[in-house]
Amino acid sequence: MSNPILQAAGSFTGSCIACLGGTDTAIAFRGEPEWCVAALVVLGLPTSEAVATFDLAHPDAPPVLTVTYRVCRDCARKSGKLPDPGLILNGFEIPCVSQPGVVA
Repeated sequence: MSNPILQAAGSFTGSCIACLGGTDTAIAFRGEPEWCVAALVVLGLPTSEAVATFDLAHPDAPPVLTVTYRVCRDCARKSGKLPDPGLILNGFEIPCVSQPGVVA
């Protein structure tokens, strides 16, 4: 039997930031820019690629920010440290991993 949630999500046209496979799921990260770069490294990107990706997307990043990365469940689970990503679909929550000690 097919999964009705996956059918509702639809297209899988977004790409996982780690494996580039199609995904309709994401995880958010809240913290200092270095925290958001570290999240990309935890997801499997080489450090230089993680820094370049973040800098390109956020050239004038504030001291604290929230970023959302499309990531598939397999890549999130491979990290061994992250929650399962949430569907990018109205009515569903995307989990947010916050940097300890960072106040909103």
